[in-house]
Amino acid sequence: MEKELKKSGKVRGGRLPYQSKMKADIRANMQPGRTPEGVVEYPSVKNWYREFSKKTRSMATRVGYSRTLAQFCFWMDMDPNVLAETAIKEGHEFGKITWAENQVDDFFNYMEETLKYTRKTCASLYGTMRGFFRANGMLFIKKTPQQWAENRIQPPSKEDLIAVRKVANLREKLGIDIANSLGWRRSDIVNLTYKNVREDFEGGLTRLYVIYRSQKEEVWAANFLGLEATETLRLSIAERVSSGEVMVDESPLLAQQLDTTQPMTPDQFTIMINTVGKRAGKRLTPTHFRKRFRTIAEALIGSAATKRMGGWKQADVGEMYFLPPRDATLQKYKQIEPAFALTEKGMGGADAALEALRAVARTFGIDPLKIKVGREDLGLDEESAILYNLIGKVRTEERNALTLLRGRLQQ
Repeated sequence: MEKELKKSGKVRGGRLPYQSKMKADIRANMQPGRTPEGVVEYPSVKNWYREFSKKTRSMATRVGYSRTLAQFCFWMDMDPNVLAETAIKEGHEFGKITWAENQVDDFFNYMEETLKYTRKTCASLYGTMRGFFRANGMLFIKKTPQQWAENRIQPPSKEDLIAVRKVANLREKLGIDIANSLGWRRSDIVNLTYKNVREDFEGGLTRLYVIYRSQKEEVWAANFLGLEATETLRLSIAERVSSGEVMVDESPLLAQQLDTTQPMTPDQFTIMINTVGKRAGKRLTPTHFRKRFRTIAEALIGSAATKRMGGWKQADVGEMYFLPPRDATLQKYKQIEPAFALTEKGMGGADAALEALRAVARTFGIDPLKIKVGREDLGLDEESAILYNLIGKVRTEERNALTLLRGRLQQ
């Protein structure tokens, strides 16, 4: 009866007496080391923890996963061990949908249709539960990374972003330029305040140095607001000051409205980016900017520098690394800035981004002229894509050679 009430939507995210206890038990089972006394042992959860901890040790991720599993257990009215045992008991035939997949599929529809979660949120929670069952011996065949990759909507190109920026108002342009320039998570972008840029801003610099500790990754990131973002920020602050606002250290760079000093929330930022994208007929989310930053920057300046600028943990050192000096970061940023520029001011000329990429290619022993032989109709986008791939291959070969050399030295 309780499950039917929940499915009908009359108990939106309702709670049974044991739900909070179950959530605490699940979270305790996901901690490394000995399980606290009084906590129910869930071998199925420990299996799951061992699997996903190979990819991430983020505490925020662990807490989010435990919350999702508790929500699903509550919805099914089963504890984690019963879920895993029932899935195995129901069995599974190769190429056929399992009982577990059917249940999680129903859960996906319930979240989307009844709880009105966004499809992206539903997909994320679905993936969490798919990982739980996979860790306990059940494989899914429908909503899988392979299927999503085949049906994925391609992220916008540089030309798409330029078109979106043209139809944006000043507040929207500022959000686009900051996300495009920094490549940070939306939760970190909306928490930036005037204090983060005050010294450079009041010093009249054309690029603003920003240091911030990422909330999710819990690592320090150091990056620059480029020429475009700095110019847009100056226009935005001038407009806010003319309306009577006094800029103080706590003033958010992205306010909810012109007449308020309240910071924008992550969800409001996402809605703003989605809205301006739809206005230009493009699908756009804050995640696109972060993925685009990492994809392009890693090809140009390498993985380590990109992670320090974008706020990603490094596998070899985790969060315990030192940020490079400001001048070193600025030098790296100038290498990638033309590739991200959306205006002539940022590009420094129509072909400056491609010229910067060609210069990087030459440092890896790649001759940009050779790829144009026999390809008279080769466009700028096609040439850029080829250069990115070639640089990536050379970097992979260098890393493999270095790993082999280290192995030999250790023998």
